[in-house]
Parts: sequence; structure tokens; C-alpha cells
Amino acid sequence: MTLAPDDMRFLDAKERQLNSVLRERAEAAGAVYLDTYGPSVGRDACAARDTRWIEPLMPAADAAPVHPNERGERGMADAVVRALRSSG
Repeated sequence: MTLAPDDMRFLDAKERQLNSVLRERAEAAGAVYLDTYGPSVGRDACAARDTRWIEPLMPAADAAPVHPNERGERGMADAVVRALRSSG
């Protein structure tokens, strides 16, 4: 991506912070929070086109910039299905 390394670290920290707040709010409401950040590690917008779950600022796939592509949506859905099956 065409961002400086410090920008990427900042965005990653903000994403982790948001996920933490979402987890806290879900638990406070008695809901289950499902982490999709963990499964996406190494599949970020800087990863190779055939690996990434998130498209860069100039998407190569049919997805909005810095949003999940089809592989990312499938990966997140797979995480949900695994969680549902394990809670069985």
C-alpha cells in the first residue's frame, strides 16, 4: 500500500482498539464476540494478491479499497461456521 510504515502501525493499533471495544460491548450485552482479526493475520492488504483478504488502496479485486475481498469474506464466514460448530 502507499502508506508509510508508521501509518500502517497506527491503523493496525486502531483496528485492535476497535476490536477490543467490540469484544467488551458484546460481552457486556451477553453476546459472543468472534475474532476474525486473528485468522486474517498475514492476509492483510500488503500480502500477495492471491493471499490477501483485504484489498489495498488500489484494489485488484472487486472490493472497496481497504475492505475485505471475496477471500476475506469467505475466511470470516469460515471462522463463524467453525465457532458455531464448536459451540454445538
